[in-house]
Amino acid sequence: MKNIIKLNNFFFSYAELKFPEQLEKEIEKFVEYYNNERYHESINNLTPWQVFNGEARTILTKRDMIKRNTMKQRKKINLKKVI
Repeated sequence: MKNIIKLNNFFFSYAELKFPEQLEKEIEKFVEYYNNERYHESINNLTPWQVFNGEARTILTKRDMIKRNTMKQRKKINLKKVI
């Protein structure tokens, strides 16, 4: 988190980020992004909020159904090419 905040602050002039309130605001924005928008590979490419909110099983089931349908369609297409 520290590295990302520093990287973001690099693009702002230091005059804009003089006050601690501004740094707190940037940290809050990062935490919001990290918990609600960023997918985490270690939790099956879900956001922490999705896991905490109990949406994980529904999302993973839906992904699995999409994957199965896609694989069936590919199999049909590939079998047509062979025949």
